[in-house]
Amino acid sequence: MEETDTLNGIVPDMEKPLKIGINILIAVAVLFAVFYFGKKWFDNYKASQFNNVDITKNPKEALAKTYANRIDAAFTWYNDDEEAIYQVGREMKANQIPFAMVAAAYKAGFGKDLAQKMSTQLNAKELEKFYKAAGITA
Repeated sequence: MEETDTLNGIVPDMEKPLKIGINILIAVAVLFAVFYFGKKWFDNYKASQFNNVDITKNPKEALAKTYANRIDAAFTWYNDDEEAIYQVGREMKANQIPFAMVAAAYKAGFGKDLAQKMSTQLNAKELEKFYKAAGITA
């Protein structure tokens, strides 16, 4: 009989730490969601401001910024859209936009080196395919 009384005394005490743990888990999930979606919103805002270029004043610069934005959008955390990257390369070649101009626009807009970003996101075969599509020779 004493065991039952002891267990009854312990079980209600166990509920409070469980409730605190669940509340902490919910708070962490909410903070993560706010951070994740806030960052996505800020990145979208930054990209929209980045592309606000008067195409009549400098069309090549506008295209370079557009290509930089499209390349960045093709890189996602779950799967990269290599075909979109190759399409940008083909358009760069057709419009005679040098990779250096796109890389400079990428650095200005996203604060990262485009060549380094591409080399970490794409394997050697994919990089070669992009360079071939863009008409870039080693």
